[in-house]
Amino acid sequence: MPWISKNPDLKNDPRYLEPKINKNAALLAQLATTPKDFGAKGDGVSNGTTAFNSMLSYCNSNGIKTVRMTKGIYVVDDLTIPENIKVIIDNGAMFYINNSKTLTINGEIEAGSYQIFDWNKGLTLSGSLV
Repeated sequence: MPWISKNPDLKNDPRYLEPKINKNAALLAQLATTPKDFGAKGDGVSNGTTAFNSMLSYCNSNGIKTVRMTKGIYVVDDLTIPENIKVIIDNGAMFYINNSKTLTINGEIEAGSYQIFDWNKGLTLSGSLV
């Protein structure tokens, strides 16, 4: 068989490379992404709903299961975070939910003992508590 070599070049053999590529892709998929990666400013003024939705769509398409909110105040309108997404909220990061809007977090929230929500009047928070 001409394709079998006594000294195979494993660096170029797809049977050798594919498991390594899959392992690295799986590791990358576990890294947290942030709303700022998708254009959210976290300045307490600019609406970040579109950035959050883009981030969640990207996570869904790429198997990413964790998002991290870094320091900032993220203004959002109606927003639903699915149950397969874990939200890590750093100290100094906060959701600011606009007037009469709903934030639904169906997945896990990881945060310390600090404020993570603020709102104008008419707030609705939904989701399950752990």
